[in-house]
Amino acid sequence: MIYEDVTDYARYTIGEDGILVASLQGQPMVINLEAAMKMVSDRKALGLGDNQLLLIRNDAGFTFDKPARDYLAGPEGSEGIAAAAILLRNPIDLVTARFMSIFGKPPIPMAYFSDERKAKAWLKKHGMGNGSQ
Repeated sequence: MIYEDVTDYARYTIGEDGILVASLQGQPMVINLEAAMKMVSDRKALGLGDNQLLLIRNDAGFTFDKPARDYLAGPEGSEGIAAAAILLRNPIDLVTARFMSIFGKPPIPMAYFSDERKAKAWLKKHGMGNGSQ
């Protein structure tokens, strides 16, 4: 493990592959715009630089309301991120997320996965990670 930090909503780690992994933690809840903004602020405060490859693990079962989703997928929410892979374990969440992604094009490459190895392989196609693209 190269890096580890914990914030209110996530545990951040960077392994040897250079991918920033945000493991959402806590009780399942609906993330609203205010919470999404706090998550982005927390991530930026880590000071890890730009062009991060980000893997988001949502094992906690968080859901995101529309304003939160729009913010996170927009220019401000994705600032400093080269590409993002979102790992969803629930098949219904995965199908729903993929369907909803048809209607909005984020400013960075973004995809949804149920398999972490496939998500990391996809991210590696988008750069070196750890701020070095």
